[in-house]
Amino acid sequence: MLKRFPSRKLAAYAIILTTVSFLLPLFFSGFEIDNVLRLFKSNSYGFNSALLRTISFALISSIFTVAGGLCLALFFSNISLKSKLGKNFTYFLLPITFGTTALVFIFKVLLFNSAFFNEVIQGGSLTQTFLLILIQFWQYGFLFAYLFWLNIQNTPHRINEFSIAVGTTRFEKIRDVILPHSRNLFILLLFISFIFAFYEDTKSQLILRASQGTDTELISHWLYRTYQSNLLINPEYASNSVFTHGLIVFFVAMLFILVLGLLVLLSFRVISRTRSIDGKKSSSKTSLFSRSFGIISIAIILVPVLIALVKSSYSIAENISSITFPFAITLIASFSATTLAVAFGISSRLTFTKMLSDFNTKSLLYFLAIFLIQMVPPLFIILSGFKWLSWVGYKSDFIIYIIWLIGHCVLTLPLLGSFIMAIHFSVREHELDYLRAYKIPFEDILKYSFMTRFKVQYALTLIFAFTFIWNDAGLNMVLSDNIPSFVSNLQMLLIGRAADYSQATSFVLVAIVMSLTCVLIWRYIISKSPLSEVK
Repeated sequence: MLKRFPSRKLAAYAIILTTVSFLLPLFFSGFEIDNVLRLFKSNSYGFNSALLRTISFALISSIFTVAGGLCLALFFSNISLKSKLGKNFTYFLLPITFGTTALVFIFKVLLFNSAFFNEVIQGGSLTQTFLLILIQFWQYGFLFAYLFWLNIQNTPHRINEFSIAVGTTRFEKIRDVILPHSRNLFILLLFISFIFAFYEDTKSQLILRASQGTDTELISHWLYRTYQSNLLINPEYASNSVFTHGLIVFFVAMLFILVLGLLVLLSFRVISRTRSIDGKKSSSKTSLFSRSFGIISIAIILVPVLIALVKSSYSIAENISSITFPFAITLIASFSATTLAVAFGISSRLTFTKMLSDFNTKSLLYFLAIFLIQMVPPLFIILSGFKWLSWVGYKSDFIIYIIWLIGHCVLTLPLLGSFIMAIHFSVREHELDYLRAYKIPFEDILKYSFMTRFKVQYALTLIFAFTFIWNDAGLNMVLSDNIPSFVSNLQMLLIGRAADYSQATSFVLVAIVMSLTCVLIWRYIISKSPLSEVK
């Protein structure tokens, strides 16, 4: 029996089961289908409007962000990784490593009382949504462009030489080389971008003050506002209402992600069959336009940060030293989350050798299973976490630390694990079949087919893990009374009666130092990797 159901398959299913089991409180909250039907018919408290507005924003924002990132990468495709400009593209990591709360500070300082911002606010929901999409692109679009660009740089050198030798046009090279090589990454980033946009709340609230009255409220804020209102009636009623609405939102998000994935698969298939058009021959030379556009892109990232720092007043926050302990345990959590993601990615690849060799209809469903917990509204995750805590019990700081560590590992697994699985697509099915046929020891497969081969990508995953955990506004906020966090301290200085932007600046400076450190570490890693030899 064990031979037919290997331990690595048990590991893969166990992690999926762990993810799904977190949703169990949903089924203890009096969910009734009649309440759902009544909700849609009556547009209760503007639920339908907020949901439709969120769907529209998430679709437009995710497509624009990912497609825009790919277009930027195509502009930079002839810029070498080892060139000076190519090395400076590591600054594309800065916006994502800042974290959303620090980003909010930068744009509030940058836009506050400006004529442009006043015009945006007065322009109504359309202009505010457009600005939010641009900010969303600033935070994620440049990262996606960098990932696409690295992926293009990793194209086998012989393929690039062959395309130049046979005189392929730029369109043919994009259609036959770059797009097929980027398809899996495109789908993965589209999933991630859609989820981030679908549950966007912090930027829309703290920068634009989105509300139901201005037709700018998104579903995350609607759920939070409704929950706060229902708490005045009855806590149990408030929780039941959130779980009912949360399940609807969850299934809507899952449906649209599935549809998006299928449409992208179809679109790439159509593009691959598109007839060639006359155009310029592909070349390995770097155009002046590409270099200029690359410099402008870096400036777009750095200039807003510099202007915000210049406009800010400075005061050392009294509790700035409180983040030293959170920094230490964040490092531990980052290594733990990365280890879990890598183990899960390797286990999945070795178990489902055929299904996870590429993005297809079957692997799409597998990725959806992994993303289940990310498709749940953040407020529902928080309330589910409290429900689990009430069941498990927590009476000591040690238990709180363990819960915090396990919680971050589980919550980051969909993002980190899916990134690892997409990377492992390059481990071909015939390669694994060959290794098994010749009974190569598992330790050697692990070392040479995964650990040595993808060590650079695993290092980038570790940076992402640290960024997500350090800047998390969910679990860190919930347990902030027991474990001080960078995000909770910064948010307290940005909103409410205790708001103090001069002290908040000191935390933002910490965020900038952290971001620059991540960039420098990544630049060092990439300079020592085989990728830096790609021309």
